[in-house]
Amino acid sequence: LVVSAALFVASGWVTHLWVRFTPVYQDITCRLGKPTLSGVRFGVPGISPTRLTIEVGTICTNPNFYTISFAISEKGEVSMTEHRTPVGWAMESPNSNSTLPAKGVGSVFATAEVSVSGPMLSSLLPEMLLGNGIPVFMELNNKMKVDISFFFGSWGVSAWMKKKCGMEIASLTDTLGRKAQVGPMACADTWEELVVPRLDDNAGGEMVMSAGNISP
Repeated sequence: LVVSAALFVASGWVTHLWVRFTPVYQDITCRLGKPTLSGVRFGVPGISPTRLTIEVGTICTNPNFYTISFAISEKGEVSMTEHRTPVGWAMESPNSNSTLPAKGVGSVFATAEVSVSGPMLSSLLPEMLLGNGIPVFMELNNKMKVDISFFFGSWGVSAWMKKKCGMEIASLTDTLGRKAQVGPMACADTWEELVVPRLDDNAGGEMVMSAGNISP
């Protein structure tokens, strides 16, 4: 009788877990905020570098019953123009403590540090002066972490979330035409799928973190 009761309780708990954990991971949808520029220091072509910082924020809705945190990030390459000339690195913003609360809304922030060397600035000068929006591409590589506690222990898992993102920043001609300094951002799972919004577009798109596109 005792064994039967124990089996009954165990089967009930397994059923409860099956219902609660199916699906274990539901897609997370993020609304991409408009990037901002800061720390802009103009260099001299052929002599000194131009430096700037791009801050990117996203607001994400987490439909899962557990909180998701971002345990670590790896540097992702930042490049400019259609030729994708490397100019820097992007990572999770320092001290941002990005988390997505269970069945709630949270924010994720990333910072891209851009440094265009003097010689490189000379080669990019025509586009930076006369271009109609200068494309900026960045790789975002963040490790997501989930910890779930049970009465008999805990379960944890982590996985990489890697996205290819792009935006446009203003050239000198754009600035004189009173256009925005930076346009909205879009992200995709591959460069081939990425469509970069124009500088004067009103809003960026959505980014979906789906279980099928998360790297273990």
